[in-house]
Formats: sequence, structure tokens, C-alpha cells
Amino acid sequence: MCESCDPSRLPRRDFLQIAGLVGASGAMHTIASGAVLSNSQDVILPPLEKKPVRIWTVFLYPPADVVLAGKMEDSWAPHQ
Repeated sequence: MCESCDPSRLPRRDFLQIAGLVGASGAMHTIASGAVLSNSQDVILPPLEKKPVRIWTVFLYPPADVVLAGKMEDSWAPHQ
């Protein structure tokens, strides 16, 4: 087993504790920097331009020779 894969170097519980501390410190930094920004001048972003919704419809049909040969399993295949 290589040195980096050795479980005795960094146990799972220690890794999870370190990861939790890093995540919590990042969250605290975000909260603290947000508090500093809220005390300073508010940043107002311009509204985004909204585009109308575009809906596309696609109809897929099997080739006519497949349908006429009766190879389709649909209820309309026998009627061609």
C-alpha cells in the first residue's frame, strides 16, 4: 500500500472534523463579509432582460415501409 493510501496517516474522523471546520470557517467568512457589505453602500444590479418563452414541438414518425410491413406494435399498425 502506498503512503498516501495508508489509513493511519489521516483517520476518517479527523478528515471529517477538518472538512467541517473548513466549511464552517467559509460560512463564517461569508456571513462576516456580508455584514460588512450591508453596512456599506448597497450594490444595486440592473434588472435582467427577459426573453419570451420559446416552445418547440417535434413529431417523430417511423418510416412508411416499416408501418406498411406491419412491424409496428401500435394498435394502428394492422390498419396501415
